[in-house]
Amino acid sequence: KDQMVLYLMVHSAKIENPNMSLEQTVDLLQSLPGPLQQEKAVIASMASLYHQMGKDQEAHSILKDSGNEEALADFLLSQGRYQEVANLLENRDDPISRARYVKAMSYIDPAKTHEVWLEVEPELVLEDEEEEADGAELEVRELPRLKSSHKTRKDALAVASNSTSKSKKSRESILRQRARKREAYLAELEQQGRSTT
Repeated sequence: KDQMVLYLMVHSAKIENPNMSLEQTVDLLQSLPGPLQQEKAVIASMASLYHQMGKDQEAHSILKDSGNEEALADFLLSQGRYQEVANLLENRDDPISRARYVKAMSYIDPAKTHEVWLEVEPELVLEDEEEEADGAELEVRELPRLKSSHKTRKDALAVASNSTSKSKKSRESILRQRARKREAYLAELEQQGRSTT
C-alpha cells in the first residue's frame, strides 16, 4: 500500500511538471512522509540524484544512514573507493557480499583476492551447471511459466526424437508409395474379377 501511495505521489508530481529539475526532484522526495522516505527505492533515487548533481558526499551519507550496506558498497565501487568497500564487507558471509569484496580486493591486493575467491566460488556455482545440456531436449523442454494441456514432457521428447531421426519424406517418395499401393489395389481387384476398365 505504501509503495502504491509513493508511486502515485511521485508520478503525479512528474506529470504536473514534466521538466522537473534534479533539485526539484530531490525536494519532492524529501517532502514525502517519513515512512515513505525510508523505502529502498526512494533512498536509491536520492543517492542517484545527488550523484548526478555532483554531491557525492550527500549520496554517500544517505546510503550510509539507510543501513543498506549492499547499496552503499555498489555506490563505493562505482566511485572507485575499493578500500572502503573492502572494509565494509570484509566480515560478511553471504555470497553476494563476498563477491563484491573480491571485486574490491582485486584492485587492492590481488594475491589475497585469489584466496578469497577460492572460498567464494563454490558458493556461487549453480546446481544446474553440473548437468550436461542436450540441445534437442532443451528445444522441446516446456518453459516454466507455460503449461501445456495436451502434451507431457515425455510426449514432447518422443516427438522430438522421432522427428530428428527421420528426415522428411520428399514429395516424389510419397507419390511413388501411393502409386505402388494403387497398383497393388488394382491387381487385387482384377483377381477378384472386378475390373476397373
